[in-house]
Amino acid sequence: MIAWIYPLGYYAGWPYEAAIDTTLVGSSSHFEVAIYWLTCMVYGVPQPVIAFIIVKAFIEVLISGAIVEFILRSLQVRGFLAKFKF
Repeated sequence: MIAWIYPLGYYAGWPYEAAIDTTLVGSSSHFEVAIYWLTCMVYGVPQPVIAFIIVKAFIEVLISGAIVEFILRSLQVRGFLAKFKF
């Protein structure tokens, strides 16, 4: 996963921060999928439930990212973060 997401972001012209964040989130999501699938198979959970859990994990990451982006765009947060030198 890491071997192709990061180079893809690099060649697409993404800044380093965006490419590495996307790589880490993508890798984390695939790890979660493997754990969900294995756990459901061990305990005999039906396939539709596995699919729901996996889709829920992907949607959760997208919604969390959108909320963080929305918060970072607010002027109060920008003013607060401007006090620190990153």
